[in-house]
Amino acid sequence: REVRATGLVLDGGRTIRGSAEQFTITVVPGRPVRLLMRTGGQPSYPWHDKLTGPVRVEVATAAGRAEATLPPATGPLVEVAFDLPAPTTSKVTVQVTASAPYRVFHYFALQSDGS
Repeated sequence: REVRATGLVLDGGRTIRGSAEQFTITVVPGRPVRLLMRTGGQPSYPWHDKLTGPVRVEVATAAGRAEATLPPATGPLVEVAFDLPAPTTSKVTVQVTASAPYRVFHYFALQSDGS
């Protein structure tokens, strides 16, 4: 739960304790993808690992990969962008690997409308 200038934000998160997660997104082939990861939050929640520092993350698809460093969890939610090359298919498997446990509240897959 966070109150921003634009209003109240509620999101359910999870701590990824392993070094990887995988999911599939549906996109328009031939257009680059910006994957936003909502992360941050409190350093500690009940039944979750305490996050104490930045975490290096790589996002990979068949078309390519992108890397970023997630900031330490200090309270606010943060969106981190990964710009991925244009895929050739509409179903894209996304593989996320990290150097340590990290927290994810939500992923957003964005593409331009082509204009």
